[in-house]
Amino acid sequence: MQPTHVLAGLAVSDIDRAVAWYADLLGRPADSVPMPSCHEWTLGTDVTLQVAQNAHVTAGQGQLTLSVENLEGAMASTAAEFDEITEVSEFVRFATTRDPDGNAVTVVEPKR
Repeated sequence: MQPTHVLAGLAVSDIDRAVAWYADLLGRPADSVPMPSCHEWTLGTDVTLQVAQNAHVTAGQGQLTLSVENLEGAMASTAAEFDEITEVSEFVRFATTRDPDGNAVTVVEPKR
């Protein structure tokens, strides 16, 4: 298998609340709304984040990791409250927050 696109999907219980939270986190509104219960952000070449309300999927069980060049800058750019920064040897630094449903969103900065 050779995938050509990565689609990360997170289930939420209240689409309007989640869309507002992710718009703040990402600093912009969704790039597309395929249906009222599904909003999508293009995060990079062939990478899409989909936030969707679905009665058949339990909200709050997801995990999303976003790689950034400046961890403190990314954390300061949003109202989301992050855990303390964790450093993992010489590889990465990261901090985690949770969306209103409890989905974990980790922002990671690779060390160079």
